[in-house]
Amino acid sequence: MSPEKSKKRLLAVYPFTPYPPNFGARIRCFELLKLLREHFEVEVAALMSHEDDPAMLERLKSKVKGVFGVPAPRALRLTGRAKLRNILSPVPWEVPIASPEMERLVGERSRGYDVLFLFSARLLHLRSFSRSPVNVLDLDDIAHVVLYRRLRQMDGIKARLGYSIELVKTLFYEIKRLAGFDLALTASALDLSRLARWNRKLPLRVVPNGVDLTAFSSIGPRGSGGAALLFVGALDFRPNVVAARWLMKGIFPRIKARMENANLMMVGRNPTEEVLSWRGDGVEVFGDVPDVRPYLESSDVVVTPLTIGGGTRIKILEAAAAGRPVVSTTLGAEGLGFVPGKEIELADREDEFVAKTLGLLSDRDRAQRIARAARHKVEREFSWDESRRRLEQALSPWL
Repeated sequence: MSPEKSKKRLLAVYPFTPYPPNFGARIRCFELLKLLREHFEVEVAALMSHEDDPAMLERLKSKVKGVFGVPAPRALRLTGRAKLRNILSPVPWEVPIASPEMERLVGERSRGYDVLFLFSARLLHLRSFSRSPVNVLDLDDIAHVVLYRRLRQMDGIKARLGYSIELVKTLFYEIKRLAGFDLALTASALDLSRLARWNRKLPLRVVPNGVDLTAFSSIGPRGSGGAALLFVGALDFRPNVVAARWLMKGIFPRIKARMENANLMMVGRNPTEEVLSWRGDGVEVFGDVPDVRPYLESSDVVVTPLTIGGGTRIKILEAAAAGRPVVSTTLGAEGLGFVPGKEIELADREDEFVAKTLGLLSDRDRAQRIARAARHKVEREFSWDESRRRLEQALSPWL
């Protein structure tokens, strides 16, 4: 009998601790780690920016071969001459997380690994320090697309000029850095097409996000008469704060004026002082929660009024799996392929967002039809088993 084939070694590097799986990007990282562990001897390196990160990495040790924690560099603000130096530099300010310690770790240790697996465009630059024969990048969003959306919302000539320069630098930075990878993964076909436009020789594969269908199937339908809205997302992440602000300052007051019993729950880690100040008059703000399912169970409609940013869209998949109808902006549901009016309600103007949310709160039969159709959608296309199958297929040349 031939001896069992030994596993190849893989170093997975993250811009945050990939545990616990309590928000979108972490959930993707953790679920795909399950597949990586099946085929590789996996070690994890992560940047730590929160005081509980060392304890979280310690808990991750039981799930992988080894872990390395590196303190994240302190975020800096550009002022005065630094702004001028940044304009003259070919390196975009917002994309790479410059951590000399992580760069040394990758440079020194990657030689002993068969595969280097990087998550996020913010770690693109680590490819130049890699000594691994195979280098793979997993992208939850595309940096230049995120910047373009932010530019469109900018006011003032100076701000728009500055972001226009940053956008051009980011685009060329991504094109140049991506060329060094053996494989890049995206969460949607739309993001893949955006990358393929600028990187025709780069091997690209779609590994969609997913949802734990079993975990969310236990949530039953809501009774009639409720008017509870739910917004889920990290409440220290700028795109979510901007969305929550629009919800609070424009959308929810208009809904409350039409439905006095309407209430709004905001659930997400690290709420800012601004977000916390909105509590009261039908608004509740919850910070870090161990499980989002009780809040989904208490909700009637999930709202996702994102206007900037990118991200995983896992919050919509979880709402759909839980049987809750969703009202979202087009951007908020981008890349998922949900059919408007059948599997989701889409609205980009405030009056339209208010009307469609009120429509679902008022017409329970229609709300349940949309929720059921969305649940069927995620059952067909967004299970984590399917995502891991896609990842396995993409990595097959090196397994």
